[in-house]
Amino acid sequence: MKKKVLIITYYWPPFSSPGVQRWLKFVKYFDQFNIKPYIYTPDFSNIDQVDQSLISDIPDSVIIIKKPIFLIDSILKLFLPNKHNQYNKGLIPSNDNLTFIDKILLYVRGNFIIPDPKIYWANKSLSFIQNYIALNGIETIITTGPPHSMHLLGQRLKNSTNVKWIADFRDPWTNIWYHKKFYFSKSTLAKHKLLELGVLNDADHVVVTSDTLKDEYSKLTKTHISTITNGFDYYNDNLAVLDKKFTISHIGSILTDRNPEMLWRVLSKAIKEIEGFKDSFILNLIGNVSDEVRLSVKEFSLDIYVKFIGHIPYSDTNKYLKKSQILLLIQTNNNESNSIIPAKLFEYLNSNRPIISISNNIDVKKIIMETKVGYSFNYNEEDDLFNYISSSYGKFLNNTLKVSPTNINKYSRFELTRSISDVISKL
Repeated sequence: MKKKVLIITYYWPPFSSPGVQRWLKFVKYFDQFNIKPYIYTPDFSNIDQVDQSLISDIPDSVIIIKKPIFLIDSILKLFLPNKHNQYNKGLIPSNDNLTFIDKILLYVRGNFIIPDPKIYWANKSLSFIQNYIALNGIETIITTGPPHSMHLLGQRLKNSTNVKWIADFRDPWTNIWYHKKFYFSKSTLAKHKLLELGVLNDADHVVVTSDTLKDEYSKLTKTHISTITNGFDYYNDNLAVLDKKFTISHIGSILTDRNPEMLWRVLSKAIKEIEGFKDSFILNLIGNVSDEVRLSVKEFSLDIYVKFIGHIPYSDTNKYLKKSQILLLIQTNNNESNSIIPAKLFEYLNSNRPIISISNNIDVKKIIMETKVGYSFNYNEEDDLFNYISSSYGKFLNNTLKVSPTNINKYSRFELTRSISDVISKL
């Protein structure tokens, strides 16, 4: 008999977000590991960014339970629709560009809505899920965050039923980079830490997506912790043809805090100093890009070389993965990003294209080096980045710009599903 597992997730198709991919893909393969998944997720009246193509990955056998959600930030949408749309995409202005209204909204969000606006939906879900667990013989629940209010629902279910509980941290809680935006008071920060510690201690098993976060959480709890990264699905596209131009492509949002001025300086220098570079170079930015980043690109006179392609369906990303000369990965230049491995890195691994990473993240560098798919540059390695791009351009001219990835099978979503299935079976 298959083991019944209820997954509580805020992000689920047709929601278009990196947070959708992880559990959508686990669910896709669970049947092969004798697990029957149930999904509990909000029933949205509307979603700002939709990707209908993701629905095709949901197996017919999956049971999906939805409960309507009211988000308190809907009030913001009613009175300040532009602000709501901007914040929903993560496009929060830099501190220097915050208006008085921005500061008030961020302070209220940070100090009066703890841990996040989804907590109201989580609280209203408790009795419904308790009954559902009892009526359907659910043996294990899994909560995935952020939003970390999903974990608080899991904690209450764990303490009020006989289920086993796995808390899956796709990103850290207290030390996540955007918490600095919310002007936390000392008491608010202390409350977040207390809630985080309670989840870590009460869960039967904790899953994280990087070894750095595992090391951080292992200092806080005796609960067993497993690192299960994000991954990729194998796909073949023998018809893909490389761009004839020297294209460097970034897939995903580039927010204000992720503005890589180091890269802009290097590219500006390459245009001036490398013969022929300016005639071949194109930078594709695929996804949401903040106004500050757009302005920075213009200040470095790169705007004529940049294509702002905007948000696209997940299924359309493959063509950029396969045809780009180089794939670009950017993280913020702060410590809070060092425990987060961007999910796009694993999609990049399966592209057979060189990767340039700009990041201080040890885990990212380790994966790129062990799979031999490119190089990761710290923010203080500007000269090295210039030399690498110069060398790559030379290989492009000689038609030798290519990689031969190694040891990537362990990051396939099928193998990662095997790992999470082992965790479930041992509870």
